[in-house]
Amino acid sequence: MLKRYIIDTNLEFFPQNSQLTVLDGDNFTITLNTPSSRCLELLIERRFNLVPQHDFYEYVWGDEGKDISVNTLYQNIALLRKALKTISKKYEVMILTVPKKGFKFNEIFSVLENIATEVDNHSLTSD
Repeated sequence: MLKRYIIDTNLEFFPQNSQLTVLDGDNFTITLNTPSSRCLELLIERRFNLVPQHDFYEYVWGDEGKDISVNTLYQNIALLRKALKTISKKYEVMILTVPKKGFKFNEIFSVLENIATEVDNHSLTSD
């Protein structure tokens, strides 16, 4: 099962391959580092709520999360914001910081979630 999110009707996010693609004919794609991608995925999944800082550590880094500093979390959020801003200046406000509490996905951006099953390419070819 593959998840993909359409953000603001023209930005596609594939968490499985950590890619953001602009759906405008050019199909400009940015590949995020894995922690930044996991941060975005968590923010989108909980887009109607504040995500406390401590929730990111286990979700993004798993068992190693207990050893991750707050600076590392903020660095990955900064990298995510930089990638979003590269796509469009309007996306720099997609991730909101709630000081000393956590982060929130900005509700001004719509999100459509699609779940698809993998297609077996071998079944599409004839012998």
